[in-house]
This record gives sequence, structure tokens and C-alpha cells, in this order.
Amino acid sequence: MPLDPRLIALFGLPRLTELRWLGKQHPLSLFTSDPDTIAKALVHPALEGMDAYAVINQPCEDVAARHGAAVDTIFAPRRGQATSDVDVEHIIRLPFDIDPTRPTGTAATLEQVRLSAEVMDRVVRYLGDSGFPEPAVIASGNGTHAYNACDLANTPETAALLRSLYEGLALEFSQTGLVTFDVTVRSAAQIMRWPGSFNLKAHRISEILTMPETFAPVSLEIIQAVVKELHAKHRNKPGISQPKIVIGREGGWTAQRMEAFLAYHNVDYCIRKAIPQGLLWALHPCPFNADHLLTSSAVLVTKKGWPKFRCEHNGCANKRWRHLVAHLNLANRKVFTWKSHKSESKSRSS
Repeated sequence: MPLDPRLIALFGLPRLTELRWLGKQHPLSLFTSDPDTIAKALVHPALEGMDAYAVINQPCEDVAARHGAAVDTIFAPRRGQATSDVDVEHIIRLPFDIDPTRPTGTAATLEQVRLSAEVMDRVVRYLGDSGFPEPAVIASGNGTHAYNACDLANTPETAALLRSLYEGLALEFSQTGLVTFDVTVRSAAQIMRWPGSFNLKAHRISEILTMPETFAPVSLEIIQAVVKELHAKHRNKPGISQPKIVIGREGGWTAQRMEAFLAYHNVDYCIRKAIPQGLLWALHPCPFNADHLLTSSAVLVTKKGWPKFRCEHNGCANKRWRHLVAHLNLANRKVFTWKSHKSESKSRSS
């Protein structure tokens, strides 16, 4: 049986995704870009008695190859083979989860499920009044999920912004002793229950309640506005971070800033080269391993001003920009900022 078209819209298929099955036995995974393969896997006898989940955001296309995992084949992942936050390039879904408060390992009562749906309805109305497009709403079996589409780069700035959003919504909608707005589902590699699958704990089917005709993405500017509003309302309460506001979708990195960063940390590089994605600097050698020479190691400033790092050697396959910055800060015992760079440049010239 073909995959439900609503599920294709919900998860932005076809695209590379990871499905994961959890239960009493060892977890199982499937990397695939094929909706038909997903449909067949969901009814595979070997997965009977396991809860089905999906990684809701867009992983890098080479994630399976880098992790040594099979594609289009159900497998038992070893440690490090499943999708992690650093494997996700784009945040394409914002999941919201209202769960009834209950002892761990127990099923929610029907009354608790009804209350979670009522609170989620309030969340959806609030976000809709703030400019969020209509979401998909899912009965998870024990609570209620909602999904909004988005298109955000997976960067530290995005992570900080979403943290403020979810913390603010939790303060606004959680009800002590009754329901909780889950702040943890904001992670880039978040897995969520697959709609249409059986929730073993609840002994209920997870089902799609509503699905918008057009799954339009919420803009970054609207998310920022909601964060500002929530923070203004709850700023004197514990449990909310200062709002992290990302200006537009542009990063702040330029060729001048990248070359200043590399010089500050004494990283040797070749003259920058223009490529379709932006500007690239080959590094000699790789900052993580002096044996990685030639053009395997490089940094990039994308056309939208975001810094990236890559090294084609296996030992550095999972290294990203954040890892490079942390490594250089630790190795050199100093942190690059525009202020420190300008101060150092001024002292040199005087």
C-alpha cells in the first residue's frame, strides 16, 4: 500500500530521512529517500511490537555513508550510526508536544488525552494569532503533537532562538500537575512518533487529526516576534533564557572576517576561491590532524554569510564548524571576536 499523501507532506518527502523503531529489543533504523520503501518497512514482520519514529529534520545527504550505515535496508545501528544533531543541515519542521503529567511508563487516561488536545488547541490559536501558518495536528496516543513547516539553517544561532521559543511557550502553556509543554523536542535530530503507527504504551493508534491544504513555512521574522513577546511577558520568571534573535537569514561572516579568524588562530590557508556555494579556503594542514594535507580540509563562507568546515578524511568526517572553533579556542587558549581582532590589529600597527 502506498504511503499516505498526508505523511509525505508532513515530513517533506521524498527526501533522505531516518526511521527508527524502539522497543524491548535492540533499536532498528532505516535510511531512505523512497516513500515506497518506508511504506513497506512499516508493515515488515520483524518490526512488529516496536514503536515507529522518524527523524523530522533534513540530515546531510552523506550521513549514511559517513556513518557506515546501509541505505534502503533495515539495520541495527551501532553506537554513532544514527542521525545526531550535527548531521542535520536544515530545520524543516517545528514540532510541538503537549504531554499529560503522569508516572513514567504509564498510559494517559482518556481524560488526560482530551486535556492535552485542548491545551494544544490553545497553543495553535496563539501561534496562529501571531502569524504562524496552520499546522498539522497529531494524536500521539498519550498526548498531542503539532507541526509547523520552516526553513532554518542548523546553526548555534538557530538553536538558541528555538530554545527561547520553546521555553517561552512552556511557561505560557504548561499546567503544573496536569500537562507539560515539552521543551526538549526542539533538537535538530529530534525523533517523533510516526502517525498511523501503534503506540504500545498507550495501546492506541497515533493518527493525523488535521492537515493543512498548504503546509506553508513560518518565517524567521515571525518566530523572532513570538520570542520577543513571550520574553517580555515572562522575563521576570525563572526558566526562560534571554531571547536569541537571529537577524534575517543572513550570517555575519565575510571574506575579511574568515581570513581574520584564520590569522588569529595561525591557521595556514590558500588564497580564497569562489565556488557555487560561496567562498572557500583550503587549509594546510587540517587543524585536527597535520597528516591531512592537500585540499581535503577547507573552510567556507556561504553566499548567505554562514561559516562551514569540512575535511574529507575519515577521522574528521563528523567535524563541523562548531567543532573547529572549539578545537582552536582550546588549542590556542584564546577566543576570536571582532573586538579582540581589532584590538590586536591596532596594537600591531602602533
